[in-house]
Amino acid sequence: MIYLDINKPKDVVVTLTENITIYSVTYSANLPANFTWEIEDADTNNKYLFTNTDTSPAPFYFNQFNFTVIPGATYGATAGIIPAKQGVYTYRVYQSKELDLSIGPVLLETGIMNIVGTPTAPITFTGSTNIITFKNI
Repeated sequence: MIYLDINKPKDVVVTLTENITIYSVTYSANLPANFTWEIEDADTNNKYLFTNTDTSPAPFYFNQFNFTVIPGATYGATAGIIPAKQGVYTYRVYQSKELDLSIGPVLLETGIMNIVGTPTAPITFTGSTNIITFKNI
């Protein structure tokens, strides 16, 4: 299970290399490997697609990705920005760098992702501290 906090970047480690078919081509040429991630909200079935680059220092043994959850984000689909809200999701990782899953990517891993935290900053009062009183006339 992957746990992520809203608005806090986090490195996530998974092991995708045992299923990857472009392994030797990508890593032997020292190219960054890109993967497409799909997460599906367990409550609403809303799906979010994004790509992310493997930043692992030892990709033959594990894969490392950096994620930031920013609810409602309209940017970062190729930088590990997840525009989802707090909740429980099913994640799927595909061997693809495309955001179009109709091309036939290979499914490498599936699991559960739990996104926790407060989606917005706390509301603070910065106005006047004058007290208003009402009188019956």
